[in-house]
Amino acid sequence: MGENYGVHTTVIPRYGKATMVLSKLEELAISLPSKISEKVEQITAFPVVIARKNIDKLRHIRDEVDLILVKYLTSTELDNEYDSLSSEDLRVSEKCVVYSPTAKRHKGEMSGSGKSSASYYWQIDRGPSRDSSPVRLLLQSISPFGKTSHHYHKKTVELFLPLVGKTILYWHDRGNKVLPRKVHRLMHSVVTRVMPRTGHQLQTLDEPALNVLGMCPGNLGLEDHIYISDEGLKVLQSKSDNFLLNYIKDKRSFSETK
Repeated sequence: MGENYGVHTTVIPRYGKATMVLSKLEELAISLPSKISEKVEQITAFPVVIARKNIDKLRHIRDEVDLILVKYLTSTELDNEYDSLSSEDLRVSEKCVVYSPTAKRHKGEMSGSGKSSASYYWQIDRGPSRDSSPVRLLLQSISPFGKTSHHYHKKTVELFLPLVGKTILYWHDRGNKVLPRKVHRLMHSVVTRVMPRTGHQLQTLDEPALNVLGMCPGNLGLEDHIYISDEGLKVLQSKSDNFLLNYIKDKRSFSETK
């Protein structure tokens, strides 16, 4: 196969640097996104295919990016410029390496003990300045058949960007804490936004998943993290669990359903 084969890569530029990053990627990438959108309350992610021989040149965008995921890579060859975590570190089955020049180590958990099977590795603060209600990004992994807590926020907008594996987002409409509950398959490198007062929960199927979460404003405290009761959750699950069982049984692809 040689050094000319394409490697699937996801690049998250720093706030205000999207256009600059895209320009530099033009010299390295085999394929690029056709348009960009950059707002402080969102995450911009570029899914690109880069020739294997050019991976080491990603060091040249160090000052403009928050995170880079390189799939099918096992060597951490950018460690002189970036901190890195491998798929083994992240406990995901698909080979990959995640790099960041701006990440800080996370304490490991978000919810109270026993409420979530997700693990957190990095946090990245981004925005026009570090003290003006920035978006806080979290690198999250969820084990097979795992789930996060079922909760909502009064003020926080939560963003979901899947990188590896299959992640399902359950959510229900604002103002209705019981029904209807909807199921949505998160798409790789596509950001899904959940607005305040919208109950939500992530769940995996038969393989682990790696996601980037964004919290805006970037407040990691649990004071804006309201759990939904077990009784309410049972009612919400009554319809959506049938959908999950059918998928697990016959391994069919799935799309958004109500």
